[in-house]
Amino acid sequence: MINIEDFRIRLAEAILWCSGHLSPSDPALSLRSAILRPPGLRVCDSLRIGLQEIVNAVAGQRATLISNQDRNRMKPACDLAGGRLLICTSATESIPDGHVSAASRGFYDEDDLPPWDTWLYYIQPDKEIIVRSYQPEYLVSWVPKTWIELATIGVKEHFLDCMRWAEQTDIAFTRQLRDAGLLG
Repeated sequence: MINIEDFRIRLAEAILWCSGHLSPSDPALSLRSAILRPPGLRVCDSLRIGLQEIVNAVAGQRATLISNQDRNRMKPACDLAGGRLLICTSATESIPDGHVSAASRGFYDEDDLPPWDTWLYYIQPDKEIIVRSYQPEYLVSWVPKTWIELATIGVKEHFLDCMRWAEQTDIAFTRQLRDAGLLG
């Protein structure tokens, strides 16, 4: 479970940041700002820091870079601003073959991950649950309306079903978002 008010703030920050950095003609590079590039990103590399810490670092840096003036005017998100929430298990489950990266014109990178500027949270299952049964981990991203069609390519075509729309996923996290009116 997450703190829904913290989620609303992080979502508002991502929407504001991405709206100012989006280049619709360049899905491969547009929302992969060098200043937000996470450390130890490549999944095939030996990660020295956990994925939850990586996503939190990206979100923290994004929040820091949003000017105080913008932060003072910003209100917690009450909707998805025309975008959608994407949930990926590709950070831990994918065997990248390059198909969705090529088909999505680079929206998904070579590790089948969406652009890091859009990352919101990394959801890990409760350790007690892991002992009893396998539970996937989820990278949660906000997809701008402009790129919903490109993100849908991964949702429909990834051979391991590693990408899903949040509103089509029934886990505790998405139920919490639905109860908060963030999924419709």
